[in-house]
Amino acid sequence: MGKKVKRKISIKGLLFLILIIYLIGSIFYYLFTMPIKNIIINGNNYVTDEEIIKTSGLENYPNIFRISSLKIKKELKQNTLIKDVKISKNLLGKITINITENEPLFYNILTHKTILEDERDTDKTIIGIPTLINYVPTDIYSDLINGLSKIDRNILTNISEIEYSPSKNGEIVFDESRFILRMNDGNTVYINTPNIKKLNNYNIIYSEIS
Repeated sequence: MGKKVKRKISIKGLLFLILIIYLIGSIFYYLFTMPIKNIIINGNNYVTDEEIIKTSGLENYPNIFRISSLKIKKELKQNTLIKDVKISKNLLGKITINITENEPLFYNILTHKTILEDERDTDKTIIGIPTLINYVPTDIYSDLINGLSKIDRNILTNISEIEYSPSKNGEIVFDESRFILRMNDGNTVYINTPNIKKLNNYNIIYSEIS
């Protein structure tokens, strides 16, 4: 009969294995108990950092890997001023929230609402946007919103008042989509919705004729 070979367990090898298991366990424990250390918010002008943090449920700096990015995104997008949200997290405890806002276009004096680029509205008062001062038929109103959403922000904020003013001769309407824009620089602009994109050339045009 052959001799049975007895294998001796290496004490050093066993200790090394235990150390590796301990280190891996420590890393997992650290990750699953690590609180948020930094919250970075980008892209918000009309929604405050405080609103975003509170809505996201991050005010008490919870564990970074136990929070749901999808849940935070869903909660934030319930705010009509927020169009889209992108969230990233890293192993250093930093969470970054990138906000794309639903741009406010004008304040409707009849409804007492701020109108946004996707045609929704908000009760929030926004400083520096024009005021629509009278009634506009529904189809033309939609065209107005669509047109203004394509205007450069610096041009839009230079508009003080928007007045719906169809071009008429007696009872005959020549242009039912015409608006009068009163500018903060004292100028008055007559424009209709099909040509509203031309407002993006406003600064060039008035610099040439002034």
